[in-house]
Amino acid sequence: MELYRKIKAMLSNPVVGLFLAIAIAYVFYAIGTKTMELSYSLIKPTVIYNSTTSDSKLEISWKGGSIDSSIVQLDIPIWNSGDQYIDFNQVSKSNPISFHFQDDDIEVIDSSIQNKSRESLDVKLIRDGNQITLDFVGDDALEAKEGFFISVLYLSKDADMKPVIEAKGRVKGIPEGITEGTWTPIDDGRYLPIGLGLTFFWFVGILLFIASEQFFKSIPYFSAFLYSWLIPLVCAICLLFGALFFWAIVVDMSMGLTWRH
Repeated sequence: MELYRKIKAMLSNPVVGLFLAIAIAYVFYAIGTKTMELSYSLIKPTVIYNSTTSDSKLEISWKGGSIDSSIVQLDIPIWNSGDQYIDFNQVSKSNPISFHFQDDDIEVIDSSIQNKSRESLDVKLIRDGNQITLDFVGDDALEAKEGFFISVLYLSKDADMKPVIEAKGRVKGIPEGITEGTWTPIDDGRYLPIGLGLTFFWFVGILLFIASEQFFKSIPYFSAFLYSWLIPLVCAICLLFGALFFWAIVVDMSMGLTWRH
């Protein structure tokens, strides 16, 4: 009964009520917000063959002649970063999604679709010089967090140079088209610091709440105002932060990428 009385008194505090109202309103706002986004990212290029450091006895030819450039591989993940599906028919046929390598010292020699989140996704590549265009075939769709990789091989005079790429194309319902985002591989270990933060804040909040009367009232000159307002405020803040950490885990697990690289 004593614990029930404490909980009832804490929930009746206007400060706690305000923080709970803010937290509940945010959760319902986040649940009700729907976004449609298509993203890509540029993973750090991998040097397959470095013309300046490789054994001079190794000779690589391209188009019937030997090359003096380095061979570099670049992976470009493309995924539905929103929480609504993107129908293939939404991708414009007159202005399709394409990637143009703009550096004069780079020559694209090969490109392919790799690592699809679902084997039934039918996406083809059309290469025209240093431009790669995506062709979405059929009446399928990219569900939320589904995607695939474009693996590009190119020749470059400077193996360490980061290529300049222009991504463009129209997607109906997404005025900005395809945009660059941050692609993060699935790593369950990233939940550890979030979980520790959740545990810490909830532990501190509950401990303060339970021990407040026995501990703080024993301190001389501890005013009733601080006991009535400061302690519930600190508890509410700790519980709120713990709830936000918990919400971050739920959102990340439900909206995280559905395939690994």
